[in-house]
Amino acid sequence: MEYDLGILKEEGYYGHVISEKLPKGLDNRLYTMLHLIGGMTTKDVAFFAEQATPEEIKELHRKVREFPSKVNEILPYAGAYKMLLDSPQYQEIINMVKFGTYEKEDVLQETGDKIDVGADGFVTTDTNPYFTRYITPKLKQKLFKHWDSLGKADYDSLKLFGVENESLDDSPYGSEFHNVGDVLYPVLALEWIGGMDNTEFAKAGWRSTDEMGFQDLKFKVEPIGYDYMFDESINFGEQGYSCWDIRVLIDANERDSDDSDRLKELFPESAQNKVSSHRNYTSDQYDLIEELWDYYEEEAGEYFRQFCNVEVRLV
Repeated sequence: MEYDLGILKEEGYYGHVISEKLPKGLDNRLYTMLHLIGGMTTKDVAFFAEQATPEEIKELHRKVREFPSKVNEILPYAGAYKMLLDSPQYQEIINMVKFGTYEKEDVLQETGDKIDVGADGFVTTDTNPYFTRYITPKLKQKLFKHWDSLGKADYDSLKLFGVENESLDDSPYGSEFHNVGDVLYPVLALEWIGGMDNTEFAKAGWRSTDEMGFQDLKFKVEPIGYDYMFDESINFGEQGYSCWDIRVLIDANERDSDDSDRLKELFPESAQNKVSSHRNYTSDQYDLIEELWDYYEEEAGEYFRQFCNVEVRLV
């Protein structure tokens, strides 16, 4: 079997290939190893990435770095890959990826040693080790009962249950992003409220603006999803983020012809009715999207302060 070695570059060269939950170097090395040596699949690695704790990812990274795991390190063994495959060191790597235990003992007892994926496509907060390292499922239920008594989700309540932001002062990206404040709290708050459809952001109606040369432009910005990643910049160099995916509805039909033509020229059919990264829009398109987003920033900011992916519809 032949592989396209053109894609098996130095670690980190092409960014993540299998899972963004792994450091780029580890992700790339595992991709090279499984294609050239074998013994495991991309599915095995992706499943490991979903379950593993930061400590076990770090340990796997150490084992992989100590073994031939880059193209220039493996190719000299051409014709003898089975020797690498059968080596005790490589078998340890395979066993860790396929059969390792990833969660802390108390969490395993509560979850029944399983990883569940919710309707939102994320591993549930009860089984995601990035959440359970801060708050166990039982403690989370106590937190939710406390929020029930308050009648609202309350960030300061987390301290009552021993959950506090860790310091990221040593992070190369600075300390503006915090795992607890920017990921854990908003995701738990959305879970407690019953999902994003119950947020004030989702319930907000149509609005209008006279900005950017328009007259009484009617529009609506609504959430269609969200995304996040815990910050691992200190351990692995991976910067965290959290953001909404949004849909921007713009009334382009009941307008004077000049405004309507301008909107249709700004957002041709190729730029409509598809969810795409905000980076894929032109600067003029993005300027209008951001201007309209600002009208909903207060409601949206109760959970996430920025957006990632955008769908634009002219209605």
